[in-house]
Amino acid sequence: MRTQSIVKVLGFVVCLFVLLGGIGLGLVLLDIQKSVNENIQIAQQAHPVKADDTASLIAYVNSERHNLKEKNHAVWTLGRIKDARAVEVLKSHYTGNECDHDEKLCQSELRKAIARCSE
Repeated sequence: MRTQSIVKVLGFVVCLFVLLGGIGLGLVLLDIQKSVNENIQIAQQAHPVKADDTASLIAYVNSERHNLKEKNHAVWTLGRIKDARAVEVLKSHYTGNECDHDEKLCQSELRKAIARCSE
């Protein structure tokens, strides 16, 4: 009888952890989508292209009006939306060298975005 109680408690604990993990994952995914939407809105405000978020983000990355940190957000967002049209511009900024965030776009973020847009 005692073994059954232990199994029930362990089963409950496992189910609770799975439920909490699912909720946590859902919250993380919602936060990522919120950041994507915010970055798209920023790019659309700076470089409006009606109904084409990718084009706005590409223009944002290529613009001299924005600093590297802001452009890196756009690069990350392009990787999240996975549009193959972004591959060419992302590759044009990718050197494959070590990251130098003071001088160039984040090479690690570019590499990841290129891979995601090429899927």
